[in-house]
Amino acid sequence: MNLQGLVVVALRLMALSSLMSGIVQLISFAIQMARFAERSPFDNSTALTIWVGIGGMFAWAVLLWVFAFPVAKLVTRRLPLDISLKSITLADCYSVMFMGIGLYYVAGYLARVLNRACYLFKESASCYENSWIPKVDVADIAQAFIPFIAGIILFVYGRRWALALSRKHTATAVENASESDT
Repeated sequence: MNLQGLVVVALRLMALSSLMSGIVQLISFAIQMARFAERSPFDNSTALTIWVGIGGMFAWAVLLWVFAFPVAKLVTRRLPLDISLKSITLADCYSVMFMGIGLYYVAGYLARVLNRACYLFKESASCYENSWIPKVDVADIAQAFIPFIAGIILFVYGRRWALALSRKHTATAVENASESDT
């Protein structure tokens, strides 16, 4: 494990966090647009500004993910690449990243999920048939549940994705080394 690998992992951690925020904002905005479209639609400039902002978050996340390796090379070009981490591998770093972000979202949204679940249960139990459904703020529920579920997915599949990414990263590093030798 070298310094460039750690910088790549950190940059991809930032990209993943930006992507998660963008997804939550996109779903929340889409739900709000669908809900308000019938009564009073957003004016075009407000909607366009929000779409551009969300698109910018996605573009930033994708660019940061794709260009993590060249940026890491640029950042670490004058630094010694060898660091002593003994037996920590790139797959271990990616695993910590995925599982750490997953736990962050699970822990950060657990209280909201429990609160929204109790609210939904109370509303459904106190109303006749399905008359409680119009009272529910779907955007608020989505903002609580989506990051929570995404955190669970990241935690559960984190090691599998980490192994796949480390294999891809190692193959890319070998290709770059062979190109620079020629």
